[in-house]
Amino acid sequence: MHEPNSERKIETIIDGERVCGEVHYGGSSDMSVRLEQPSDERLTGFHMPNFARSTYPEGFLGEYGEQRALEILADLYHEQKKGDRRRKFADLDFEEFGRVRYLKSNPGHCDHGRTIRGQASIDSTIHVQIEDDGPYGLARFFDSVTNEPFLAESAVYEQSVPKYVNGVKADVGFLRRLNTIRKKLLPDMQGRADHLKSHRLSPHQLSFLANFGQCWRSGEIPLDAAEVDQLIDLGYLIRDLTLCEKERASIEVSLTRSREAIEEFEAAGQHELAAQCQAKVQKLQQRREIKTLMITALGKLAVNNRR
Repeated sequence: MHEPNSERKIETIIDGERVCGEVHYGGSSDMSVRLEQPSDERLTGFHMPNFARSTYPEGFLGEYGEQRALEILADLYHEQKKGDRRRKFADLDFEEFGRVRYLKSNPGHCDHGRTIRGQASIDSTIHVQIEDDGPYGLARFFDSVTNEPFLAESAVYEQSVPKYVNGVKADVGFLRRLNTIRKKLLPDMQGRADHLKSHRLSPHQLSFLANFGQCWRSGEIPLDAAEVDQLIDLGYLIRDLTLCEKERASIEVSLTRSREAIEEFEAAGQHELAAQCQAKVQKLQQRREIKTLMITALGKLAVNNRR
C-alpha cells in the first residue's frame, strides 16, 4: 500500500532493454508516470473515476496501481521508440511538434506522379491528403477554399486515412496549430490560387515553367504529354524540331540499342534487366522530347508574376 503524495521508482525489461521510470501518487484516484530511461522525460497522468472504486477500493495505491504503472511505462517506452524511428526518417527541415509530429509549413504541392493514398476533410476549411513517402506516409494539409497546401506532417505511420484523420481530430493542440498556420498563410495561398487560375495553370505546370532551365539540362519532364501540349497551346512553350538535332540523333541511337536489349532480355527470361532497360528508354524519350522545347516570353512572365 502506497502513501498519497508520494513517489517511487519502477523498472522493467522490454525487448531486452532496461526501462526505468518514476510514479507519482497524487492520491488514491490520481497517478502519473514519467519515463526516465531510455532518457526521454515523457510524462502522462491518469485519473480513476468514482465508479471504478468499487472494483479497486485502494485505487492506484494498491496492487492495481502497481500493475497499471508498469503498463503505462511500457506505453511511454514504445511511444518514445516510435518517435525516435520516425525522427530519423523525417527530413531535417521538418520541425518536431508535440510528442510525435514532425511538421513543415508551406510545403508546396506534391511531386508529379507521387502515389496518393486518399483524401479526407478535417473540417469545413481544411482537408488532408495522405501520400506514400518511403516506409511511412506524408500528410499534406490544404485550405479547402483555395486548394493550396499550408502544412505537411512527415513520417505518418497510420495506414488508414480515416484512422489518421480521427487522430488529428482528437488532438486539440494540433488542431489549434493547424488553424493558426492556415490563417497566417491564407493571404499567400489566395494569391497563388488566383495566379494559377488567371494563367490557366496547374501547380505542377507552373513549377515546371519555373524550373524549366534545370529540367532542360537534366532531360526530365515532370509532366505528362497532355500537360505539355496544354502549355504549348497556351503559348508558354514552343516546340521546335530543329533544336539540338545532333544531340537528339545521338539519343535515337541509344534508344534503338536499348529497345533491342529489351527484346533480348525478355527472350532470355531476364525480366528484371528488361525492366531496367525500359526505365532507361523512358528517360531517353523524355530527354529527346525536352530538347525540342523552349520557354517563351509569355511563359517567363507567368513565372515572374507569381506573388
